[in-house]
Amino acid sequence: MNLDIDGIVKEVLFRIGHLNKAHLISGIDYPEDDLKDFGYTISIEKIQDLQRDMILWLPALSSSQMMSIAAGIPVDELSNWCLYALLKGVKVHVKKERLEFKEDLFEYSPLLKKHIEALELLKSSGLTIVNENKTPNSLKYYDKKILGEKEVLNWSREAVKEVVLGQNTILTPLGEDALRSMQIKWRKE
Repeated sequence: MNLDIDGIVKEVLFRIGHLNKAHLISGIDYPEDDLKDFGYTISIEKIQDLQRDMILWLPALSSSQMMSIAAGIPVDELSNWCLYALLKGVKVHVKKERLEFKEDLFEYSPLLKKHIEALELLKSSGLTIVNENKTPNSLKYYDKKILGEKEVLNWSREAVKEVVLGQNTILTPLGEDALRSMQIKWRKE
């Protein structure tokens, strides 16, 4: 009997809300750095398998792909997936550094205005541009009397990587388990 313990742990963490699934398009190359960051990945074989509760990650998005999606006329397989996902209400994510179009690099013109409008249309339709440079709360200082599981679980959206506990702070066993499951390092002051 061959058990995929890592896969089982990831599925449990996903079901209790500590981990997101990154749905990837099968047959399309993603940058290695992105694959490491995603953690829990699921490949989608057919475009019809997309469902509303999924988060579809794009490897990149060029200016021509963005304009074609906004116009409703996909130019390639990736823009076809993106258009179909947005029309179906699926959340679509792309990292900011993988987005070819950056409005601050161009002189203002009517064509630039169209590109900006297309990007805004895609954003309002469900495209999220993820800025990887945002890690404001990676280190957290906690100086209350008790640190329990509930408080730790509230940090899931804050991208906390390490916690420094005050000298008098008591870490409960469930709090310690929650820190371990969320892969947050902790140390005393």
